[in-house]
Amino acid sequence: QISYSSERELDVYAPSEPGSWPVVVAFHGWPARKESLEALSRAIAAQGAVVFTPNWRGGPPPADAITAGCEDAACAVRFARAMAPDYGGDPSRLIVVGHSAGGAVGATMALAGDDFEGDCLVGEGSAMPDAFVGLDGAYHILNHVPLENLQQASTEEWAVISPFTYLDRRPIRPDLELHLIVGREEQLIGYAEEFQAALEAAGYSTTLTLLPRVGHMQIVDPRVGGVLKTIVEAARR
Repeated sequence: QISYSSERELDVYAPSEPGSWPVVVAFHGWPARKESLEALSRAIAAQGAVVFTPNWRGGPPPADAITAGCEDAACAVRFARAMAPDYGGDPSRLIVVGHSAGGAVGATMALAGDDFEGDCLVGEGSAMPDAFVGLDGAYHILNHVPLENLQQASTEEWAVISPFTYLDRRPIRPDLELHLIVGREEQLIGYAEEFQAALEAAGYSTTLTLLPRVGHMQIVDPRVGGVLKTIVEAARR
């Protein structure tokens, strides 16, 4: 475990062979921790990538710390860029993978990561990845914040953690790759379809893959068809 901020740690998984590997930052969902992505992270590394898997403040945020999770995510991406060469990684190709709430924070990093600062051990460098792969992403993240929390701050204050907020930002990032993978949960299918439609309306190119027999936690299993392949191909481009 390696600290990337004064209070948060991450794990690093790297290929056994030396090289100039692409870099992956993988964000867990609520209420899981980084260990929920251990098998997937190991599998990605075995295919040729340096993987950073952080713990981040991924629970429903209180009104006095709305951006805490996004700050952790931005710190983790900057740390991965800076430290990747120590593990054989090439920071010029960095992608973010996010599961569930990690999908929402990952998508926010892809669209607006540089808006966020925090208690970062590495404060320099961009927090915006070259590609994003969402696994059952909870893109309408504010639907999962308790009402009593939402009532304690303004709509504008809460909007900063929603990836939908940044779709009208211009200019867009024309080379940004966005891959959405979703399993059998109806609500999350709806989220993915709405997010893809909004992304495409904003001018982004996306892919959406449906895995109708795959459950919410099963989708991070590297043996699930298509998930590992999509991540590895996105990392290698």
